[in-house]
Amino acid sequence: MVQAAMVQGAERMMISVEASYDGLRVSFADGLVSVAPWESVAGVGSQAEVVSIEVDTPYEAVIRTRGGDAVEIPWDFARQFGDAKYRDRMAEETLRGQRKFAERVRRLRREADLSQQRLADLSGVGRVTIARIEGAAQSPKLDTIQKLATGMGYPVQALLMDDWADFANDGAGSRNTQAL
Repeated sequence: MVQAAMVQGAERMMISVEASYDGLRVSFADGLVSVAPWESVAGVGSQAEVVSIEVDTPYEAVIRTRGGDAVEIPWDFARQFGDAKYRDRMAEETLRGQRKFAERVRRLRREADLSQQRLADLSGVGRVTIARIEGAAQSPKLDTIQKLATGMGYPVQALLMDDWADFANDGAGSRNTQAL
């Protein structure tokens, strides 16, 4: 009887990365070959832009471009182009994260006794943007998160951490009511 074992997490390990005409071709330890089209690789427009590729760890490649940039390519970015199950799972995780963040923003805004319009006035973030964030239709940028936190009188951690209440009980995360 033949027995075999595979390294746990091997699907994450890139074993080769090549600049091809159609995109960045990445081979993984589990046999998957994935091709990320050049238009999806930010900072690299085509094969002609690639000067060199470095794979110092099996989890990230670095592309050096003619412009002198170093573009990091994490394993999960590359994998999504060849593994539909992985791509679908990541899309579900992203949506779950958006919904969780939306619920947290809505709850904290209500705890601060603010309408969306009042929060917009205090934070400088548009009311429609706040509604889209609370409806999980939009993921905010970090500067938007900082503005919302300031507008509600909370530290940024309150919007980002599930266990912020534990953090707040330590005294370091108390709500800044002077911001209101």
